[in-house]
Amino acid sequence: MILTFVLGSSLWGRPSLGPVLGSSLSLRVRSTSVTDTHHVELARECFKTVTSFYNQSAIDVAAEEPSVCLTPTMLYSGRSQDGSHLLKSGGYLQQELPVRIAHLIKGFRSLPFIIGCNPTILHVHELYIRAFQKLTDFPPIKDQADEAQYCQLVRQLLDDHKDVVTLLAEGLRESRKHIQDENLVGYFLDKTLTWDPNAGYSPPGTYGNVPRVRINGHVAAGFPFIPMPLDYTLPELLKNVMRATMESHLDTPYNVPDVVITITNNDINLIIRISDRGGGIAHKDLDRVTDYHFSTAEASTQDP
Repeated sequence: MILTFVLGSSLWGRPSLGPVLGSSLSLRVRSTSVTDTHHVELARECFKTVTSFYNQSAIDVAAEEPSVCLTPTMLYSGRSQDGSHLLKSGGYLQQELPVRIAHLIKGFRSLPFIIGCNPTILHVHELYIRAFQKLTDFPPIKDQADEAQYCQLVRQLLDDHKDVVTLLAEGLRESRKHIQDENLVGYFLDKTLTWDPNAGYSPPGTYGNVPRVRINGHVAAGFPFIPMPLDYTLPELLKNVMRATMESHLDTPYNVPDVVITITNNDINLIIRISDRGGGIAHKDLDRVTDYHFSTAEASTQDP
């Protein structure tokens, strides 16, 4: 009976594969149908998850808000005895960082589809989305304990994003043959470089104090210029100057020398000189100071 069942023999003893093939085919069709349905449902769930990850309404809302630029008053505000300056600095970052990151994410969405799908660029895109989620999930800063935890979160995010510029350069190099609009990509990089680093540094929140800034010379001078390079370069220089000054005076963080900005101009040139007492550039670093991602920030192992 077993042999007859397997071979599908007829009553007359002639073996027939029809019933076997028929049942097998029927079983295979049903199995494939069930498997396909499962795969389709799984794909739909994955698509929903991916879509909800990349298209979060909170990001859209934040991207519509204008960024609050750092004013000299905010950047160079001094310390207070009760530590309220730390809460003020943390509050500014908590309000501003999600907005700036949302603008960055919006920039990634504006890239041509084939460039945005590059694995390296997609990885950076995901880094910013996760950073946005972590920052917006953090509860409001109410006391110095909250501020300390928030600083730790920001430090972690800065560490996670330390290779972003290198990764973007790599991703765009990989996608170069697909780039048809150089201006679009250039604008994207300009915005990324401008939005990303400026909000990531707050001297009062890091060191508890900042050097005073004195401006002298032809302070009323006016000149035509292209905003983007200067808007990026000057804050970067001031950021480096202030960090170097504070790290060179860790023993006396509330008694540090001033940073002096001197402006001079004539009929041909306008010169902006930033003078500090931050210790200068180490001779061993002279050959590397022009490297785009070289920094001495990680060399400081002392906690202020």
